[in-house]
Parts: sequence; structure tokens; C-alpha cells
Amino acid sequence: MKKLLVVLLIILSIMSLLPASVFTSNASSFDDVLESFPQSYRADLKKLHDQYPNWIFEPVYTKLKWDSVVAAQGGSNGVVLNGSAYSDMLKSKKSSDYNYSTGKYYDQTSYTTVPGNDFAISYFLDPRNFLNVQGIFQFEKLSFDPSVSQDDVENALKGTFMYKTGASYLDASGNKVKVKTLYSKLIYNAGKKYNINPTFIAEKIINEIGSHGSVPTFGTNPYYPGIYNYYNIGAYGTNAPVNGLKWASGSGSYCRPWTSPRKSIFGGAEFLASLYIDVGQDTNYFQKFNVQPGAKYSPNTHQYMSNLCATALIAYSTYNAYNRDNKLQDKRTFLIPVYSDMPAVNDTGGKISLLDSQNQYGTALRDCKLRKEASEYSTQIGTVPSGKTVKIVSVLVNSTHSPDSFIKYPVWSKISYSVNGKKYSGYIYFNMLKLETNTIVSVGNYTPVVTKTNKELSLRYISLDETIAKVSGSKIKFLKAGTVDVYAYDSVGHFDRIRYTVRNDIKGKTITGIKVSNAKTSSAVISFNKNSSFDSYRVNVIDSDGKLVL
Repeated sequence: MKKLLVVLLIILSIMSLLPASVFTSNASSFDDVLESFPQSYRADLKKLHDQYPNWIFEPVYTKLKWDSVVAAQGGSNGVVLNGSAYSDMLKSKKSSDYNYSTGKYYDQTSYTTVPGNDFAISYFLDPRNFLNVQGIFQFEKLSFDPSVSQDDVENALKGTFMYKTGASYLDASGNKVKVKTLYSKLIYNAGKKYNINPTFIAEKIINEIGSHGSVPTFGTNPYYPGIYNYYNIGAYGTNAPVNGLKWASGSGSYCRPWTSPRKSIFGGAEFLASLYIDVGQDTNYFQKFNVQPGAKYSPNTHQYMSNLCATALIAYSTYNAYNRDNKLQDKRTFLIPVYSDMPAVNDTGGKISLLDSQNQYGTALRDCKLRKEASEYSTQIGTVPSGKTVKIVSVLVNSTHSPDSFIKYPVWSKISYSVNGKKYSGYIYFNMLKLETNTIVSVGNYTPVVTKTNKELSLRYISLDETIAKVSGSKIKFLKAGTVDVYAYDSVGHFDRIRYTVRNDIKGKTITGIKVSNAKTSSAVISFNKNSSFDSYRVNVIDSDGKLVL
């Protein structure tokens, strides 16, 4: 008993000499981590920490202004795929990008991509949209992680042509060269040699060449037989995959020419390490959006990929790989960017309310599935009949964390309607409605977009036809007759739309037949006499200071 007492006293004595930080609880230390982030980041990071306490989050203050980065990521710097897989709501209609007379984009160096609009740029640029268990992996630090094994790489390759497969290939003469070494081993060894996380290499390859391989992995191109490019490096322009093979056929740097999968995988790893990871672009996010302070290259330049959605897609596939292997609980470090003057987060339930869009109505273009939530993955709770007129309660972005879902169906309408006396309420995809509400304005009018929302919320606006209406800040100038939609949105998922009908036959005319009584009181009665010259009226109530009240 005395011996035990002596041991306890010795232990207590040693503990008394240790620094206080040793006894700091995990919760307390994480509170300090949260304090290093802006308020709008903290709730989501707290949820992630509660679920995965081994994860480490580090803020990266870019010292760059939000609006300047959004502008710099436009044009060919930030593109989306051109086709039905990507919603038209993500595609730019700026007059600098789109030729309204031909109906085509000016930049025809690639027929597969078009410039993304500011709505798409803002969504994918804002880290707060991806502080969830799927999206967070675009911020994962990409240098080599000793805890990652070849088995982890194998799991990352599951479902692809590389899974548990030797890296056999065709040489320049079309002869098959048998290789027993597994793809997973090649990728793991390449990562270890060049100080890159090998699961990142695996996901990068899958994202570039697809689960079943493509032109850069077949070795059968007639111009570059026996040449391989697993990373699509140098693949750009009208025939991007072939241009990538041309680059891979060069000599000298990065083990080129890449005459085998091994040379391509190792050479591409060296390329990524020397040109990106080792120069301050140490996450997938920073490889797309080069905003890391202290990086070798100037901000918004030297970006590995132009596709705005690429990092979100890579993050989602990385999550799936870790989840399959039960590796989500492992220790990981995430470098999360913070910008200056970021848009405030709306605390009003995600609804932006444009004054002119109150009590909007729309007609279903065809039979539409009514969803419980704003996602095509959500439970179907009914069907909206084709031609049915519905009330639009609000508009918001896709509620799922799946980037492929957002890409195709980014914006949803919450609607209500009745059929045979039964009331329905739910969500349908925004573009499934023909919008009925119009606001009539005259050519030459220059008016502010009127919003009724959180005053601190920073909204941006997009005109879908700049030949009819040009947006400058929060004001619109109407240039010619026609119908045009204007989007209002912030970067974290709040959205609404206003539709203008612009006419050149009402300028200088006065609307008559409107009587206002009790003008000095807090209420007013307005009566209308139908005037055949107009389809509808718009009434603005202005207070004594000239401010728009209604």
C-alpha cells in the first residue's frame, strides 16, 4: 500500500510540472480553432468536428477581395461543360462572352466548354458551400500522408478499369506489353517518390480520364500511337485529348515521352508536385483557384483546371473512396480559404425576396415530379400536371451536397397549388415552369433592382440578355424592347428571379385612372380604371425622403 502511495505521489509530482496546455480539453482547443475562422464558417465546422474529431482545420486568409476574385475567374478562367449535363443557368450571357447576333460564344477554342456566369463562379468559389463531409475534401492538404496505404489507393480505384489490374499497355507498334504491377502500386509509389497523397493522384486520374479510360489511356491514337497521358496535361483546345497526347509525346521533362502507363503516372506526379503542390497550391481547391498567399504564381493565374465544378467533383469522389475503406475517421488536415469582404450569410431561412416577384405564378411546361426537398434525389410527393398554374412561394438552390446534382439542377422553386380541392406544396426544378409575372418598363429606363431582404446580405445580379438589359451593380439599364430575366443571388445558395417586359411604346405616356386617398395616413386605397394601352400596372410608394417603401 505504501509503495502504491509513493507511485501516485510521483505521478502527481510529474503532472504538476507539465504545461497547462497538456490538460486543455479537445473541445476547448477546438473552440480556439473556431475563433480563428469568421463567424459564418463556425457552425458547419463544429458539426464536422463533432463527427470527425481527428480532422484539423486551418484558415487561410487570402487577403484578396471577394468581388475581385469572382471577376478574375470569369471567361476562359472559369468554364462549365457545354451541353445538357450542365444547366444553362450556370452559363454566362455576358456580352463579352456571348455573341447575341450569332447565338454562339466568342471563345471557340473549345467546343466542349463555355464560360460560367457569376452565379456559378460564386457558388463554387465560396468555401462555405462545401463545409460538409463530402465537399470538405477539396481543401485536404495533398502532400504525402504516411497513413495512406496501397490498399487505400486500390479502394479509390474501385469501379474503374484500373481496379486490381496490372498496368499492361500497347506499344507504338500496337503490340501488347504485359505488366503485372498493379495500377495501385504504381500510383502509391509515385506519390511516395514525389511527396503527394497517392489517393489524390488516383482521384485526379479518374476525374481526368473517366472510370473506363479514354483516348489518353488507350495508346491507339493514329497520330500518337503508344503514347499515354493519364492526367490530361496539355489537353486543351478543339481537340483537347489529342493535344494532351502531343504534349505527352515530347521529350525531356517529367519522364517524357510517356510511352507507358508507368511513365505517365510517375511523370504526371512529378509535374503536379513541381508545378503545383511544391509552389503553394497544396489542395485541389488551390489548384483550381490560385488564391493561396505566398504562392509562387500571381493570384488567379497558373490554375491546373478551368472547370469551375472540378474540385467539388473530385472532393465527392474522394469522400466515396475514404468512406468505402472506413478511413473517414483518420487524421486529416484541411486548408480552408477566407476572403476579404465576403458576402454575409442570410439568416432569414435562405429566402431572397425581390419586391416584383411577390406572388409569382408559373405554368408547368410538362408533368413534373413534386419533391419534398429541393433536389431530384428527394422523395417524390406528387406530380404537377402539365399546364397547371402554381404559386411560386420562393426560389433557392439545390439542397443536396452532390455536385453532379447541382450542376444539372441548380435552382428549385417552392410551389403551392390545388387539384380537385386538395392542396399540394413542394419543390420542382426551376426551369420546369413558364413564368407568368412580368414588370413592364420603358426603353431607356435606368432603375435599381428592388430587394426586400437582409440588409447585410450582399447580392449580385445577372441579366440573361445584355442586349435588352444591362446590369451595373444593383441597377439595370433597359436598352431595347423585349423580355428579359434578371437573377438576384448571393454566393451561399440564396436565389430569386425577376422578369421584365421592356417596351418602346410607353415612354413619355402617363398612366391615368389611379386614385390615391388618405395619403397622409399609414394606409392608402388605390383604385384602377383599365387603360387599353397597358397590360398591367406597377405602383411604387415613396416616402417623404424619396425612399421606395413598396
